[in-house]
Amino acid sequence: MDNTNSTQKNPANTNNTQSLREIDPSTWQRMPCMIRRRIDLTLADKLIYAYMLSQYKHFQALQKDYHENMEDIAKENGIGRRTVGDSVKRLTELGLITVFKKNVYNTSKSVVSYSYSVKDEYNVFKPSEKPRVDTTSKVKTVTSKKFNPMEDEDDYDPFA
Repeated sequence: MDNTNSTQKNPANTNNTQSLREIDPSTWQRMPCMIRRRIDLTLADKLIYAYMLSQYKHFQALQKDYHENMEDIAKENGIGRRTVGDSVKRLTELGLITVFKKNVYNTSKSVVSYSYSVKDEYNVFKPSEKPRVDTTSKVKTVTSKKFNPMEDEDDYDPFA
């Protein structure tokens, strides 16, 4: 058997990371631990939920509706279109996402457009709190005099 073209015939042997858009390799996606631990969701459901939540929040920040077709969601996540459809159906049944269907009429044919609302069930994207500043603590000022432990032994307190 000739193995010279086996990588061309078997996509599992290739670096199959082509995507719809360029992705910065240092980026990541948030996945809540509570979603990860749910046994009523498949791994694909969890992946699709995390992806769609991230996309929904991105579109929301732009003050736009989140529209994306299932083929693009499948390509972005490296899974099949049917798997995405099954996951979207399951996530909708569980109330984690809401699908809005709209008929868009073109001159040649009618097209169905879907938009999504994704529930941030576990507050993954909750607004970050501003850091609290403790104004009650006393801050010691540092003088320009260098500390010499041999001369200032009585003044030395490493925990002060």
